[in-house]
Amino acid sequence: DIAIICRANKDLVKTAQYLIENDVSVVSNESLLINSSPMVRLLVNLATFISSPDDRINIAEMMQHLGMVRNENEYTSDRLMHANQHRGKRSVRAMINELYPELDWNEVEQESLFGAFEYLKHAVFADQQDAYLTFFLDEVLSFGKSKSNDLSAFLEHWKEKRGKLSIALSENAEAVRLLTIHKSKGLEFPVVMHPFADYKDESSGNNIWVYADDEKLRPLDRLRVSVTDKLSETPFASSYEHEKSLGAMDMFNMLYVATTRPVSRLYMSGKLKKENASDPAPSTAIQYVFEHAGIVDPKVAEELLFEIGVRSKQDKKTSTINHFKAKAVGDPFWKKRISISRPSKERWKTADPNDARNLGILIHEAMASIRTHEDVGAALALLVEDGRISSSDTESLAIKIQNLMNQDALSSLYSADKEIRNEADIQLGNGKWVRPDRIVFAEDRAWVLDYKTGEELRKHHEQMATYKEAMHELGFKQVEAMLVYLDEERVVSV
Repeated sequence: DIAIICRANKDLVKTAQYLIENDVSVVSNESLLINSSPMVRLLVNLATFISSPDDRINIAEMMQHLGMVRNENEYTSDRLMHANQHRGKRSVRAMINELYPELDWNEVEQESLFGAFEYLKHAVFADQQDAYLTFFLDEVLSFGKSKSNDLSAFLEHWKEKRGKLSIALSENAEAVRLLTIHKSKGLEFPVVMHPFADYKDESSGNNIWVYADDEKLRPLDRLRVSVTDKLSETPFASSYEHEKSLGAMDMFNMLYVATTRPVSRLYMSGKLKKENASDPAPSTAIQYVFEHAGIVDPKVAEELLFEIGVRSKQDKKTSTINHFKAKAVGDPFWKKRISISRPSKERWKTADPNDARNLGILIHEAMASIRTHEDVGAALALLVEDGRISSSDTESLAIKIQNLMNQDALSSLYSADKEIRNEADIQLGNGKWVRPDRIVFAEDRAWVLDYKTGEELRKHHEQMATYKEAMHELGFKQVEAMLVYLDEERVVSV
């Protein structure tokens, strides 16, 4: 609820130091910088070491950040000395691996940009969850998608952006917010403190261009001069006054922004001119406020304090704050836990048609393209074209398919005198969809076929019962369902 707004960053630094020394939590745009995290800086050091292993400055920074991240600052000097005495990529890698044995340099070098940083994150910080790391990885991912997947290119990008990119701050953060007047534009806070308000216009010392109408200076007709009080006694007095008025306007704009941020309460402070000052006229923001406050309340001149309004405590609105805990995601070591399932011949173009299980799968694929007995040759030609079988296999497969189709229960279902639908989608009354392998119908009678491989199971029968129900819902009065076990060339009526 409290924001402290200052004109200059140096004033914010003084304020932050004082508050921290007195155990007051503070948050500022600078503290929210992603690069303010030692964990992020260590990741960048490691990535830079991979890209440029001979960068001695980077290695020195890496040793420092190791001490900060591991709370081992007492070892930093020893590590720096070791890195300096034992120069070379292998020596530094060995030192890092003593601390993080999970880190495999060869693997991380083979990863993509995001994969490399994700690998480093998990190898170094394991399951630690940190908002700065999360936002940093988001930036890595965004750069990789929109610009380049090159590590060196990202590191150059990071050098340019690290002083600007910040994490998103929760509105419920219980800390005093520190920010400059410029950063506070458009924001509001219940309570605002505006210290160091003795800033003045910054026109003094600026350089301006002026027109010079002087025969001695020709052919020059313009000069660049410094804005000082001495200009008021020269032919450039009007330009001087104009620049001073612009500086004063900027000062009043700053004062306006700072004093209009609070919703309920404003505190403002700053140094005043000494009573015996050579120029008693107001020249700073707080001096102007002091002069006008003195008109409202003459006691201001004696007490150096102006107070207006009634100070009262606001009723705190009870609100539910949802706290979210980040969970570990994106473990890059999944590759070590995954192996290819065996057998998997049906997934490869080099499948062996003599394998019983694979034979059934190949016949199943062929049957999806067969409407009548005349389509067998064309269906097998597609498998040859796709590389699933060789031309020498087509004859034996054709015989098996024809034997299956010529069975008494199936033969009439592959004739051209009936309507045929292969792998047709049917929506049930409950909204679900089913897809039988083959539907044959004539008038109000229908036949449903489903091709199977392997042993006969109860769930196959349950599936066919669902198909029969679907056909009845479509209006067919007589529905027959058959399971066709391809590897056994067996037909089961359901």
